Amino acid sequence: MRLILCSASPYRAELLRRLGLPFEQIPGRIDETPRRGEEPAAYVKRLAIAKARAARPINEPALIIGSLGSCCCNGSRAMTPRP
Repeated sequence: MRLILCSASPYRAELLRRLGLPFEQIPGRIDETPRRGEEPAAYVKRLAIAKARAARPINEPALIIGSLGSCCCNGSRAMTPRP
């Protein structure tokens, strides 16, 4: 089964390399615009799932790691860090 890291983050890729796991790095290219009134936790969860879905292979089993980093201050999303 393929292991797919759905992130452009060099740090996340390095973590998998350190574990000695063979993987493919396929960043999920999606619109990261927050929805009006969307809570930070809901935003991060929605985008991580959307990125994983965007990178999944068709008709092939795979374990996909989808992730998103976001910074919050007093319950409000402040920014999304870029690698």
